[in-house]
Amino acid sequence: YHISRGNVTIDELSDQLKDIYLKERKAFKLRLSLGLVLSHRETGELRYFYPHNNESVLSEIILISNEEDLEQVIKKLREIDFEGEVWRYRPDTKWLPYRITNTREVTEKEKKQAVCFPTELPLFEDTFQININVYMLEEDGKVERVYNSTKKFEDTMNLNIYNRHLSYIKNMEMYSRKYGCRNCGKLFHKSTFLKRHETSCSKASILKFPGGYYKQDKNLFELLDSFGINIPDEQRYYPHVSCFDFEALLATDHEISNTKKIKWLADHQPVSVLLCSNLEGYKDPHCIINPDLDGLLEDMFTYLEKSKLLLLVICLID
Repeated sequence: YHISRGNVTIDELSDQLKDIYLKERKAFKLRLSLGLVLSHRETGELRYFYPHNNESVLSEIILISNEEDLEQVIKKLREIDFEGEVWRYRPDTKWLPYRITNTREVTEKEKKQAVCFPTELPLFEDTFQININVYMLEEDGKVERVYNSTKKFEDTMNLNIYNRHLSYIKNMEMYSRKYGCRNCGKLFHKSTFLKRHETSCSKASILKFPGGYYKQDKNLFELLDSFGINIPDEQRYYPHVSCFDFEALLATDHEISNTKKIKWLADHQPVSVLLCSNLEGYKDPHCIINPDLDGLLEDMFTYLEKSKLLLLVICLID
C-alpha cells in the first residue's frame, strides 16, 4: 500500500490502517515506512528517500489478527516521534528533511492463524472451570499448539483452530500423530511429550527489553579497578557514621496560605532530633528538643562538630 500525503498525522494513519485491516482476509504482519524528500543544506539539491522495509518506523514486525491487535498498533504509533524519525534517514548532517511525500505499508499474510480473541480464553477457563488447549492442524498432518492453558483445573478441553474458528477435538490420538514445537519445530508423536518439551525448550520465551534491561552502574572504586587502579577496602569507606532521626508535630496553626487547588490541613514541624554514632564515646543516643527549627538545627550541628561526627549521615524523618 502506497499512500501519498504531504504530512503525517496519527488520525490519518489510523484511518488508513483500519482500511487495510478491512481489506485483508487473513491475519497479517505489518511494516510501516516513510517516503520523504531531503534537501542539501549547501547546494539546495533535493533527493527522494524511498521507503524501504528495513527502515520501518515500528521497532518490530507486528501481527494483526483482530481489532485488539490493530488498536495496539495505533497505540504504538501514538508513542512514536515522527519528527525524530525523519531526521534519522539523513545520509549525513548536510541533508535536511524537506517534506514527507508518502507512507508505505507492507503486509505479509500469516499462514498460521492466531487464536480468536485469545485474551478472553483465560476468562472462559475461569468461568467454566476448565483448561483450554488450542491446536492447529497443517496440511502435512503436523499439529502445532497455538494456545497452552496455564490453569490447573481438573478437566481439559482441546480445540482445533481453522480460519479463526474453533472446533472440539474429541480424540487427540486420532487427531494427529505429529505434534510440532512452535518454538524450535521439533516433532513428537504424542501431545503429552510436546507439552513436556515446551516447558524447557531452549528457543522459547525470548524476552526483549526496548529500553534495555536494568544494569547497575559501577561506582568510583569499580571504575578505578577496571583501569588497574586498586584501592584497599580499608581506604574506601570512612569507618565512622552518624545517624539522626527527626520527630515532628502536625501543627494546625500554620501560616501557609491555601490555593484554589490545595488546602493545607497541617504543617509538619520538627521539634526534636535523636543522634547516634558508632564512634567511641558517642554510641549512646543523644536527644535534642527545641520547637524552634533554626535553633534545633543549630544545636544539632553544634553537637556534631563538637563530637567530630559531621561525617556520613543517614537521615530518617518521621
